[in-house]
Amino acid sequence: SGAGKSTLLALVAHEIGLDAGRLESLDASLLTQRAELFADTLAGNLRLAKLDATEDELWEVLAMAGLAETAKALPDGLATWLGEGGAGLSGGERRRLSLARLLLHDAAILLLDEPTEALDHKTATDLMARLEAIKGQKTLLMATHTAREALLAERVIVLANGQVTGDYRRGEPAFDAAIAALRDA
Repeated sequence: SGAGKSTLLALVAHEIGLDAGRLESLDASLLTQRAELFADTLAGNLRLAKLDATEDELWEVLAMAGLAETAKALPDGLATWLGEGGAGLSGGERRRLSLARLLLHDAAILLLDEPTEALDHKTATDLMARLEAIKGQKTLLMATHTAREALLAERVIVLANGQVTGDYRRGEPAFDAAIAALRDA
């Protein structure tokens, strides 16, 4: 906590600027720790990422985020009205809806700030399996405290007090040690 992980993601997403130096990256979309949902329909919340998205595209990203069946069960499906902050959905559903919106935006890099935070074990495990399927199509940059999330990585960069203190690749003994140092879930 406080090492600068979320700040680094916000920099890569161009949500904040640098005080000095230069940062270049491909187009990136950020999934923050807080679900940013609005008083609108389920479809309206998704289309914030792509205004002209078709219903098929909406259902596709909902399926990728593990939320399609839940959305189909809602009284009005994609037209179901959500309250401010996603009222009407559970915390895990709000998190997955935010992920679906992120997936709808055609960015080369997905920035994930503790994507399974506050999810129950079953939902978190399902979400990580879905991210595993996506990682071949997109670059994932994830800030995490948990081994469950870090096990998805091909590379682990350790931050402490805003400084890189380790940079390890899968297959190196230090990679396994860095993951073992994280909390279980």
